[in-house]
Amino acid sequence: MTQLNKYGLYNIGNEQSFEKKTDIIDEYIKFFEDCNSFNEVRDYISSSFGSFEGDKWIEYPDLNKKLYMLVLEDRLEFCALKNDIQYYGKGWIIRKEEE
Repeated sequence: MTQLNKYGLYNIGNEQSFEKKTDIIDEYIKFFEDCNSFNEVRDYISSSFGSFEGDKWIEYPDLNKKLYMLVLEDRLEFCALKNDIQYYGKGWIIRKEEE
């Protein structure tokens, strides 16, 4: 028979509190990790953040996070920062086929 100590009893009631909670930034990152299509990424950025050309910063002060996006005709970049330290970044480029 297993013995329970005070830490084991405490953990029984708090098992769910230790699960990692995902926020909106994590949902964006999950999409970008799985997607490699330039056009799909451009459409997703446009539908989620509005249509823009150039770079854009979006702050989430309640999460202490920021997003940076660069949208150009032939290049896309997405970066996520927490406490002003980048923890995720990915870019996409269109390569012209050689003639």
